[in-house]
Amino acid sequence: MTENNFNSLLQKLDEFIRKFYVNQIIRGVLLFLSLAFALFITLVVLEYFGEFNSSVRTALFFGFASLMLAVFGFLIAIPLLKIASIGKRISRQQASKIIGSHFSDVSDKLSNVLQLQNLAENNSSDLLIASINQKIAQLKPVPFAAAVNFKENKKYLKFLIIPLLLIIGLAAFEPKVIKDSTQRIISYNQEFVKQAPYEITVENDNLNAFKNEDFKLRVKLTGEEIPNQLSVIYQEKRFLLSKKDKNSFEYEFKNLQSNVDFSLFDGEFESQVYQINTLAKPQLLDFKVAFKYPKYLNKRNKELENTGDFTVPQGTTVKWFFATENTNEVVFIAADSANKLVKSSADEFIYENKFMQSSNYGLSIANENLRFLDTIFYSLTIVPDARPCIEVDTKIDSLNQQIRYFKGLVKDDYGFSRLSFYRRFVGQNDSVGTFEQQNIPINLNLPTTDFYHSLNLENFALSAGDEIEYYFEVWDNDGVNGSKSARTQTFKYKAPTKEELSKKNKETDELVKKQLEENIKLTKEIKQDLDALKEKLLNKKELGFQEKKQIQALLEKQKKVQQSMQNLQQKNKDNNQRLEKFSKQDEALLEKQKQLQEMFEKVMTDEMKEMMKQMEEMMEKLKKDDLQKSLEQMELSNEELEKELDRNLELFKQLEVEKQLAEAKEKLDELRKEQDDLNKKTEDKKTDAEENKKKQDELNKKMEEVSKELDEVQKKNEELEKPNDLVDTKELEEEIKEDMQESSDELSKKNKKKAGEEQKEAGEKMDELSQKLSDMQQQMASENNAENLEDLRALLENIIQLSFDQEEVMEQLKNINRNDPQYVSYTQQQKKLKDDSKIVEDSLFALSKRIQSLEGARTINQEMTAVNFNMDKAIEELQERRTPQAGNRQQLSMTSLNNLALLLDNAVQNMQQSMMQASGQCKKPGNGKPKPGQGSANMKSLQQQLNKQMEALKKAMEEGQKPGQGKKGQKPGQGKPGQGNGGMSKELAQMAAKQAAIREAVEKLQEEIGESNGQGGGNMKKIGDLMEETETDLVNKQITNETLMRQQEILTRLLESEKAEREREKDDKREATEATEQFSRNPNTFFEYNKQKDQEIELMRTLPPAFNSYYKLKVSEYFNQIEK
Repeated sequence: MTENNFNSLLQKLDEFIRKFYVNQIIRGVLLFLSLAFALFITLVVLEYFGEFNSSVRTALFFGFASLMLAVFGFLIAIPLLKIASIGKRISRQQASKIIGSHFSDVSDKLSNVLQLQNLAENNSSDLLIASINQKIAQLKPVPFAAAVNFKENKKYLKFLIIPLLLIIGLAAFEPKVIKDSTQRIISYNQEFVKQAPYEITVENDNLNAFKNEDFKLRVKLTGEEIPNQLSVIYQEKRFLLSKKDKNSFEYEFKNLQSNVDFSLFDGEFESQVYQINTLAKPQLLDFKVAFKYPKYLNKRNKELENTGDFTVPQGTTVKWFFATENTNEVVFIAADSANKLVKSSADEFIYENKFMQSSNYGLSIANENLRFLDTIFYSLTIVPDARPCIEVDTKIDSLNQQIRYFKGLVKDDYGFSRLSFYRRFVGQNDSVGTFEQQNIPINLNLPTTDFYHSLNLENFALSAGDEIEYYFEVWDNDGVNGSKSARTQTFKYKAPTKEELSKKNKETDELVKKQLEENIKLTKEIKQDLDALKEKLLNKKELGFQEKKQIQALLEKQKKVQQSMQNLQQKNKDNNQRLEKFSKQDEALLEKQKQLQEMFEKVMTDEMKEMMKQMEEMMEKLKKDDLQKSLEQMELSNEELEKELDRNLELFKQLEVEKQLAEAKEKLDELRKEQDDLNKKTEDKKTDAEENKKKQDELNKKMEEVSKELDEVQKKNEELEKPNDLVDTKELEEEIKEDMQESSDELSKKNKKKAGEEQKEAGEKMDELSQKLSDMQQQMASENNAENLEDLRALLENIIQLSFDQEEVMEQLKNINRNDPQYVSYTQQQKKLKDDSKIVEDSLFALSKRIQSLEGARTINQEMTAVNFNMDKAIEELQERRTPQAGNRQQLSMTSLNNLALLLDNAVQNMQQSMMQASGQCKKPGNGKPKPGQGSANMKSLQQQLNKQMEALKKAMEEGQKPGQGKKGQKPGQGKPGQGNGGMSKELAQMAAKQAAIREAVEKLQEEIGESNGQGGGNMKKIGDLMEETETDLVNKQITNETLMRQQEILTRLLESEKAEREREKDDKREATEATEQFSRNPNTFFEYNKQKDQEIELMRTLPPAFNSYYKLKVSEYFNQIEK
């Protein structure tokens, strides 16, 4: 019981102790707040008015804080700890004293109880316990906690209310005193400047800038007093801001590398310190691009650095390597996608892709400070593999119009896979073949390469109306999209139809005749102009401007004739080749066409061209004497030209008649065949009569065309100077047309039997007409040849006689004095010879117009013209009694007559041989290729005989009279050929003719062996040259020891040739090959060859001036063969 009472007493005592400390805390809070508020208001007011610097503010701040912390600890924190029984607190004994002092009735009773309890614990006794219980009972009604009175703390509220009211008053009426001062005290380490009379506003959204970039600060001032200037202070330097308007200022910080602290200063007031935060910006330092090209390009892979715009072939794989700084992300932006790149290392990103088309691409980078604000765009251009290109140039072979040479050029960006040539045959009956492919080798790896190819149309055996189609096609080597091709247009070569050939042939013939007639007319004008100019020069000593102008006009006319003939030659040549290729021509007509073409080509001789060129060059230097000589030469040339043109025109007309007659016969034979075919169909009962009638009407029209052709033949024949004796077939033609028309009428009546009979009858009459046309063709050839041969022989005899007569007059004139009365008689004899030569000239010219194959006809006419010209001059000299000059002219006339005799004798022999071959006399067994050595052996035998004759004649000339001496008493012009000197001249002429015949045989043998560059061929050529020299000596009546030695050399060389020929024949027997393949030139060299050909031939045409016109003609024929 005692213990419980005591514990209850202790609880009441502990409750008192807790209330004691709570009271201390309440009092401490009131005192703490009173002191804090009082010190705060004091510090704020002092700072407001004092505006202390950072050091003072720091001392005040930490002093205030330290004091408040100490007061708080002493007044509040310590009592709180004691309540929690932490630390030393008042004991129960002390508490009992406090309670005893508060309650008078308690006094020491509580203290005594505590003491007695201590004693009882040490020495327990009942009395002591009873005493304790008694006292506890006395103290039990006393509330110990009432000894602590909380109301006593109200006296401390006055210390709190006064500073609190001051603070509230300042906050209400002067808030900046508390606000600004408190801010300044709290920011004790920050310098605060004196408050300016205006407010500074930074207009930038923030003060963040990126490293290595510029930052523009924008400041705006608001207030009553705005300064005119404002500076920024940073890095201990002052910089003036630029003023934009009254209240706005700007300043740009350059290339920021780190954070920048700055303040603004107007000269009196300085603002607070601002800070620009420098942020790390993501950067692309550099990048590398690697290209992996498609394999088919055969191109080495490539890399570029810092190049974003580029062009690559289609199908290229592109790989980028981006080197960055301060970069966390890189995005590759393509046309239709955005790819976040893979980071291969700390600062490197990689992207790879294969591109097929062009596009723009962008690159965007980011980090924690900047999120994809800027995107860099580049252009990626893809070049697709272009289609190949092909160009072809076509040239026609000048030697063979049926060969096409192609020079082509193919282009591609990366090369080719193949080049092919395609061709096919399209028949006139619409039969179409398939294209044949032929690959052409080229360098496939080059982007541009040329090629050559040829096409020989003769390989197709084209007929009239057939076509050949061809083209080239090239493929590139595109390994991405597949090979692409390009081709040329489809070229077509169409052989002309028979109707087109006939029409074109007639048009060309008419054009050729018209041009020949115009040229003849022009040469006559030239002759008239020459006569007028010569007459005008008789009374003038020097040339004037007018004369030079007339000469120039003459030369222009000559050029016009030359150009016209060149055009005519080409047209006629093209026409002949066209006819020969696509129509079946008679061999005789073909030969005549070739001969006539050669005649056209020889109309303008080299002498004429050279004369025109010299006259042009010497125009300014010509004197009267030089001009007269040039005009004489020009007169002779023009006369020769006029004759040659007249001859060509007449021969062309004759050939036209023969061609048209042959064409009409060919059409008639074709018509006969078609009529037979129709007759068979008509007799067939299954065929339709109406269809047969239509076909018969077509044949009737064709027969009408044949009839018109024959009428035209008759008309053109009548236009000839000497018309052919043609049979009139008009009546037979009408009968054929009547039968064919009756057949058509019967078919319309469905009477096939009667129609068939009429068709048969018409066919038989067509056979009859065809035979008559064939007879006319043969008759024209045989009768003309026989007649022409007879005329040629007669002319040869007359020319020889004329030469003897001229020689006799010339020799007799040497022995007469110019004052002799008989001198006049020689002039009269010369005039008679001139008249005779004129008759011979007219006859010879008329004959040359009938004989197309007359060899050397141009030279013959030239020589005849020279004869007349020199005889005219001889007469003029005789009239002036200038005997030496007259004798010189007579010698020239005689030389020309001897040349004529040689040429005509050669022509007679050739004509006889041709007639014998035509009649079949030369087709006997054994005639053909001579036996080994037979050709040389025969020539050797003939040459031995000729050498003996020449030796005998030379001996006779040395022992007897000199050539030209006549018998005493013999008058000029008397005597017969073969007597005296005349006989000797005839013998010399015959020897010259024999030597010429042997030489021609040598030349033919040279052509046969075909070794003009070998030893045998070179030997033959030398023999021919030596024989020509002998001919010249014989014509000039000179047989010297040198001549005989030359003849012996000729014989020796013939023996060597005979031996070589036998050896060559043995070699041929050992190994004989036959050329079956057609020669085809390399197209690659063809184009280069054409560039040099003209220069080479022009160089080779330059002949020695000593060559006379006959030999120049032979050389010209050789070059014409080269040019074909």
